[in-house]
Amino acid sequence: MEKTDELISLLRDMQANNSSITAGAIMSVQGLPIASQLPRNANEGIVSAISAALLSVAQRGCEELERGTMKRLIVEGSTGTFICQSAGQNSILAILASPDAKMGMLYLDLDKYTKKIAAILG
Repeated sequence: MEKTDELISLLRDMQANNSSITAGAIMSVQGLPIASQLPRNANEGIVSAISAALLSVAQRGCEELERGTMKRLIVEGSTGTFICQSAGQNSILAILASPDAKMGMLYLDLDKYTKKIAAILG
């Protein structure tokens, strides 16, 4: 199985195991799309670039404010949540979650799946 197919399968598995996760994408830290299961109207190139930029700025903020290494970035909107988390040194996992999502369960899933992504991408 190709890495891209394996990552898409992983994204589907993540959504199947947590009904609060409505979409997901994996991108490089440079903002290039690697694999995605995004809504049809979402541009994966733009989502990837924005996710990488937001994560980079948030990491810089953690460093400047002496908060240690950034773990994840959470953006809560009126219709749901957008979460980005590093998946190894070279990739990012971004998910969309429903507004009623149990954040603790999301964090556990993000930790589990980012480790799997890092292992796949090396």
